[in-house]
Amino acid sequence: MTERVRAAREALGIDAEELADRVRVSPRFLAALERRACVVDVGTALRIARALNETVEALFGDPEPEPVSKPETRAKKSKREASERSAPKAPPKASDPASARPKPSDSKDKRDVVSAEKRSEIMSKVRSTKNKSTELRMIEEFKRLGITGWRRGVKLFGKPDFLFRQLRIAVFVDGCLWHGHNCRNVTPKDHADYWRAKIERNKARDLAVTERLEKLGYLVVRVWECDFKKASAERLSAKMEPILRAFNELKEREEAGEKEEEKKKGKKPGKSRRD
Repeated sequence: MTERVRAAREALGIDAEELADRVRVSPRFLAALERRACVVDVGTALRIARALNETVEALFGDPEPEPVSKPETRAKKSKREASERSAPKAPPKASDPASARPKPSDSKDKRDVVSAEKRSEIMSKVRSTKNKSTELRMIEEFKRLGITGWRRGVKLFGKPDFLFRQLRIAVFVDGCLWHGHNCRNVTPKDHADYWRAKIERNKARDLAVTERLEKLGYLVVRVWECDFKKASAERLSAKMEPILRAFNELKEREEAGEKEEEKKKGKKPGKSRRD
C-alpha cells in the first residue's frame, strides 16, 4: 500500500522533496506514488525502503484480501439466535492486573526486523546524493543576479557546495532538518536519541568548518533550504548581497585594468629632443 510511504516519511520527519532527492526520483513521481497513481519498480522500491528505514514488504506489500462471506439466510439467523439464548453464560473473570499490561505487539514503538549490527551495516552502505534540488535553486539565483565564476566539487576543507576562488567566498547550501535549523521543530520519532545526536554532530562540524575557512581568509555564506521560499526572499537577498558586491567590485577592477592596457597600446611614442 503506497500510502504507507507517506506515513513512514512523516514519522521520520522527512519532507517529500528531500525523500525524492535521496531516492533519485522526481518530486512529481513521489507525489503520484503516495497517491497510488503510479507503479514503482523494484529498484526504486528498495531505495525508498532503505531511506525510510523500512522493508519493501512493509511499504508495498498489499495485505491479504478479506474473505467474502455469503449473506446469512433468515432460517440460519433465527437458528443461531436461538442457540445463543439457550447457551449458558460463562461467569465473569476476575480482573488480572497482569492482563491489563500492554503486550509488546500493542506498543506504538516499532520493532526492527533485523539486529542492531545488521541495521548499522545496511545504513552504512547508504550514500548521500547531496542536496541537488537546493543546489540547482542556488545556481538559478546566481544566474538571476548575473554572478559567474563559481566552481563546484572543489577539494577544500569542509567541501563547500560553491566556491569563488578569486572572491575568496565559500557557499554552503544546508538542509534545514539534517543541519539543525530552527525553522522546523521536526525530529524522527523512531530512534530519536540517535538522530538528535547526529544532528548535533552536524551542527558542531558546520561550526568548525566555518571557523577554519574564515581563518584561511574565506568569507563563508551559509544558505538554508528554507531561504528559497517566497516568504524568505529578503533573507536570501541579504545573504547574496556580499557575494554580489564582491563580484561587481572584481568586475570593475578588471574593466579598469583592460582600459589601462588599451591606453598603453594606443599611446604613440614621443619625438626625441636633442640638447
